[in-house]
Amino acid sequence: MTRTALSALLLPFLGAALGAQTPAPASQAPAAQAPAANLTLGQRLDAERPEIDKLLEALQPKEALAKAEALLPATAPVFDTTDPASQYRSYFLFKDVASAYYLASRAATSGGQWEKGLEYVKKAQALVQENGVKASAAFVKISEAHQARVEALRKTMKDNESIIRELQAKPVKDAADQQMLGFVEKDREALAEAEKWAKQYLLYADTAKKEGARYDAAVKVMEDRLAFEANQIAEYKAGEGDKTKWVDAIVSNPSYLTTSFPEKRVRFEFLCRLAVIDPANPKVTTALDVELGKAPAPKAKPVHKAKPKAKKGE
Repeated sequence: MTRTALSALLLPFLGAALGAQTPAPASQAPAAQAPAANLTLGQRLDAERPEIDKLLEALQPKEALAKAEALLPATAPVFDTTDPASQYRSYFLFKDVASAYYLASRAATSGGQWEKGLEYVKKAQALVQENGVKASAAFVKISEAHQARVEALRKTMKDNESIIRELQAKPVKDAADQQMLGFVEKDREALAEAEKWAKQYLLYADTAKKEGARYDAAVKVMEDRLAFEANQIAEYKAGEGDKTKWVDAIVSNPSYLTTSFPEKRVRFEFLCRLAVIDPANPKVTTALDVELGKAPAPKAKPVHKAKPKAKKGE
């Protein structure tokens, strides 16, 4: 087994590729301003994500996973099509639930539970795909309603164009004239608002469609990682397909691990994976304890130099 082959198992989980999770809408109050019981999922994510990231950095994936799983809903969300406001809220709810599953997937994967990591990221993928279809369709209809409002206001202003000009040209305007011009100004403001939202909801629809593929790459990374691991176990001839023998062969060579995975967190997370595959292997437990500072690092075996052969005649 080559160092490159082993290292390939620890491909980054696309955190950088996916970027920061989309924050909750600006209309939502910051978490610090709302009672804990009234926080939305988006606000809870904003509050918990940094803490979960700190736990992962501190090599505490079990604690991180527990926190992440506490954010997961008991039941899958349902897209509410009652009215535009409900559709808008559903759009962000689906995004937030998907983000929660992705966060749980990251934590599970860091703790070596790759199968659970794949399960969770697939749920995130399914949610954004459904959201992409339902929200984009809803937002197009909302945009069309605003556009209809635009056309109606434009027609009204066009039909009354001459009257409006006459009123504006009057040197002295009575109360009725002032009131009428006030109505005209309100119609202009309403027109500007309707134009703005007609465009905005089309942008929302386009964004929702694009977000439908947000977790596709992450799902592929996890599927490829598990397939690669299975292939490595199958190809390890000395193990004859026995995954515990494969684990033991890797963990029995500490210097190989430190050379293959020089970054402490990556090495620790790979050891967590070995512990999931073979939880009864004491060498894996010891290696994890070494990474956590609970046990001393094994002493390097002394290198025995071969004695020089005596020259003839000596």
